[in-house]
Amino acid sequence: MSQESNIEAIVKLLDDPDEEIFSAVKNKLFDEGISVIKYLEKTWENSENPLIHQRIENLTQEINLHFVVEKLKSWAITGKHDLLEGAFWLAKYQYPDYDFASYDHVVNQIISDVNDELNEDLTPLEKVTLMNHIFFQVNKFTRTFTTTNTPQNFFLNNVIQTKKGNFFSLALLYGGIGQRLGMPLLPLNLPDNFALAYLNPRTLHLPINEDSALFYINPANKGAVFGRLEIDDFLKKINIRPEIYHYTPMHNIDAIILLLDYLILSFNKLGEKNKTQDFRLLQNNIRNG
Repeated sequence: MSQESNIEAIVKLLDDPDEEIFSAVKNKLFDEGISVIKYLEKTWENSENPLIHQRIENLTQEINLHFVVEKLKSWAITGKHDLLEGAFWLAKYQYPDYDFASYDHVVNQIISDVNDELNEDLTPLEKVTLMNHIFFQVNKFTRTFTTTNTPQNFFLNNVIQTKKGNFFSLALLYGGIGQRLGMPLLPLNLPDNFALAYLNPRTLHLPINEDSALFYINPANKGAVFGRLEIDDFLKKINIRPEIYHYTPMHNIDAIILLLDYLILSFNKLGEKNKTQDFRLLQNNIRNG
């Protein structure tokens, strides 16, 4: 019997009322991993049995969560912490059918378009101007101001598909692409905003601190460039005392942890406790490596 036939035979036992048999079937399918989800979905579609529907929905969620947990744990311990990859695995949790191919196609096209005009003679500001042109004018990415904090607006697949994102997801996509282009960009967490710091090339070998940034970029405002004084003015307007962390770039892993904070908050407001628990689990696994 082929592996495919074997899996299909196991899936057919999901309607067995005996809990011991179901437990054995569940464990076997769980061991098979994410590849069984397509068989489970096919069985769900071809069945009208509520018990099978419930069992498949629960099992699919558990398998997918385990898969994403392991991927994010691997991402966290590698040390590379590619920003887009981390964000992709979170999107994979919410949208299991979303694949890297469609994701990479758009990202790589933007990288290719920027690279066609990028050269070593350009200043950091000129590189950002070029990036802004390709990202915002050519590809038409823009910020959405409607339902900004709904969970969907934080997932990069939705940003790529709709060309719209909130203050956080736009900066995440922009920054991740910039990093893959070799630009020394790191996330910057500001109150009610999320920006990017363009690191001073002369200090790249030094630990990150409040003086590491050459300037800052606001993708939520079409890539507008600003400096430390603008942060001072911004904090003053919203009555927040300036702190060192307002000027200090974050590491990519901290940005993904922060993204999970926003997702936990958003799903919690919707009353989806299971998902908030799952995101906390993902967050803990990233923190603990």
